[in-house]
Amino acid sequence: MRDRPGGKMASNEHDQLERLTFFSDAVFAIAMTLLVIDVRLPPLRTLTDIALAQTLLDLIPNYIAFVVSFIVIARFWAGHHQLFGMLRASDNRLLWWNLALLLAIAFMPFPSAVLSSYPYLRVGECFYAAWLTLIGVLNLAVARAALSRPALVAEQVSVAAIRARYRTSLAPLLIGATGFVAALIWPWAGIIALGIGSPVYGAVMRRLARAA
Repeated sequence: MRDRPGGKMASNEHDQLERLTFFSDAVFAIAMTLLVIDVRLPPLRTLTDIALAQTLLDLIPNYIAFVVSFIVIARFWAGHHQLFGMLRASDNRLLWWNLALLLAIAFMPFPSAVLSSYPYLRVGECFYAAWLTLIGVLNLAVARAALSRPALVAEQVSVAAIRARYRTSLAPLLIGATGFVAALIWPWAGIIALGIGSPVYGAVMRRLARAA
């Protein structure tokens, strides 16, 4: 039996969506992997246990930056994964906004390196928080490009689910802005805000969902 033209078109649109999804997953994975490059052990001046222990302790800012950045990118990937799971097709507008988001994600190891190298300076903290906010803006733009066109959204996706996805996409903007302001007050406050912002926002959203 030959496929109907409409069936061929739907299949082609789905294939394009799958290619875009696989490419996006690869960029997220590479960015998360590159974060560990900044956690490197410098040469020891003296080959003693005390020197090695001190060097490992000196790398604590690098560990923190790696964990925070890994969680940040992982949260963006999880939201991206859920968003694309709500779709049945893609278009050029979604493709280009998604590429802009991936560009920002691919650059994320650099702000992470700045944060780990200069954890006590406000400029490094603010730079990191500002970049997170930019990713949040692009993430929201991708959500709007995907969900504002009914032709791209799967039929089983409800209006309530679309609204919930929009609300979730606002989280990085709020967390980034909070981290930026906190870093201006005290550098470590920015790290704390960025580290706990995501779970706190998630808990608030779950409570609001239950209340509704």
